[in-house]
Amino acid sequence: MKTGIYWQNPAYPGKGMDFVLDPSLALYLPLHRLDEASFMSKDAYGHLCTVTGALWRPNGRWFDGSDDLINCGTSPSLDITGGITLEVWVYASTTGAFQTIIDKGLEYYCLRLTSGNFLEFKWLDESSDYHTTAPPFTSYFNLWTHIVATYDGSNAVVYLNLTPLTESEGNHTINTTSFSLFLGARYNNA
Repeated sequence: MKTGIYWQNPAYPGKGMDFVLDPSLALYLPLHRLDEASFMSKDAYGHLCTVTGALWRPNGRWFDGSDDLINCGTSPSLDITGGITLEVWVYASTTGAFQTIIDKGLEYYCLRLTSGNFLEFKWLDESSDYHTTAPPFTSYFNLWTHIVATYDGSNAVVYLNLTPLTESEGNHTINTTSFSLFLGARYNNA
């Protein structure tokens, strides 16, 4: 099972590789094309996503880091327990603050920038233990950055602009939750 969020270089809208639909894809949101206050995801599941405050721009959505978010719902297809890939393009301009990119309820799996300027890929396993891999993100602020975080059930790798930066090991099943999947906010909108 995969989770994808964005795959087209936002610095060059309309150019580059656009995503080819993979039937195992759990969530696909080409945010540069989704300009409504609510919309259906463009994957096989058609999740209803609701926008709060995140402004549409030709290269995606702009989140203010305060209260903007996209709620992608609670579909069981977003409860990914085995392998997962999170892929996004971000333009982070604020350093030294927690900034959530993706969060599936209480950090069952999440991708965020930390106050120490690390990119944290974190997940909760079946024993309620957290696992984290967190490469430094300092040199990527104020630049469009392609982020891919993968976990195959035993190895986690975070890539920044296609360069693998951190790896961690361990055989764990990602825990499930009835909480929504959010972009731009944690499960409690923080």
